[in-house]
Amino acid sequence: IANFINGELWGRPAPDFPSAVVFPHAGPEPRHPSQLYEAFAEGLLLFLLLAWAVRRFGFRRPGLIGGIFVLGYAVARIA
Repeated sequence: IANFINGELWGRPAPDFPSAVVFPHAGPEPRHPSQLYEAFAEGLLLFLLLAWAVRRFGFRRPGLIGGIFVLGYAVARIA
């Protein structure tokens, strides 16, 4: 979210996207707010996935929650 506030790491141009943002140092065309997508995926979605895993499996299987976190974080970064 700090990258969004600072206007860093903007996404691809998206002139027809309704939630596109014009960043100060990225030129005049609207762009995808990729920082917010990443914050959503790595924050809320990953938290919900981990909360579900803890409720479903608990801490009975060593390394399961950590493995889900690493895999979920990697998938969120790639997406």
